[in-house]
Amino acid sequence: MNKPEHRACKSAAEFAVLDLWSRLLNKSMSECIYGKKIESNFRSFFTVSFNEDVQKMLEEAEGGMKHSPYIKIKMNNDLQLNTKILQ
Repeated sequence: MNKPEHRACKSAAEFAVLDLWSRLLNKSMSECIYGKKIESNFRSFFTVSFNEDVQKMLEEAEGGMKHSPYIKIKMNNDLQLNTKILQ
C-alpha cells in the first residue's frame, strides 16, 4: 500500500474517515481537527512528500507555505528512517 499509485487512494480514504467522523459528531471538520470552529476561510494542509533528501523536503515545505500555513509530512513505514531524517 506504499506504492505511489496507492497514495491518492489512501489520502482519499483518510479524508473520507475525517468527513464521516465530523458528520457523526455533528461538527465541522475544523472542530474535529483543531478543537474549535474556524469561521474564517477554509484552511487546508499542504502535504510534503517524504524524501531522504531533507533539502528537497524543505524546498517543498517553503513552496507549500505560499498556499497554506499548515504543513503535513507524509511518512513511510520505516520508523527508524523517518526518525533519522526528521532529526
